[in-house]
Amino acid sequence: YWGRRFTIIWACLAGLCFVPLWILPHSLVALSFGSFMVMVFVQGTWGCIPAHMIEISPDEFRSTFPGMSFQLANLISSPSVLILAKAGESNRLPDGRSNYAWPQLTSLCALFGIVAILTFLGTEQRAKNLEISDAPTSNAKSEVV
Repeated sequence: YWGRRFTIIWACLAGLCFVPLWILPHSLVALSFGSFMVMVFVQGTWGCIPAHMIEISPDEFRSTFPGMSFQLANLISSPSVLILAKAGESNRLPDGRSNYAWPQLTSLCALFGIVAILTFLGTEQRAKNLEISDAPTSNAKSEVV
């Protein structure tokens, strides 16, 4: 009903609202609720992205483009776990423990923000016909030579 672009943008912005509860909770209930809501909106965002990518892909690359894009993104983002861990270890709390909250806060806010901005700048292809028009039909006669 809303379209995929609006759904992705809305999920990103709504997810940003719950990041403080996930990163800086004051109780176990706040942490549980915040982490649940962040994951709801992460799934709301990244659950729509593959279908949106299929719609905006050229007909010739419709099956290759989304898969290749996701795998290249995995390749590029693979060092992020090590970067976040190193940032958390170098950013210490007053009692000497590692502070992983701020690296997670900045990375999640940046990801939600970048996805929302790029989706906003993109195009909506809702109700696009995904069938290739020049594909052979099953009832076509074949010639025997």
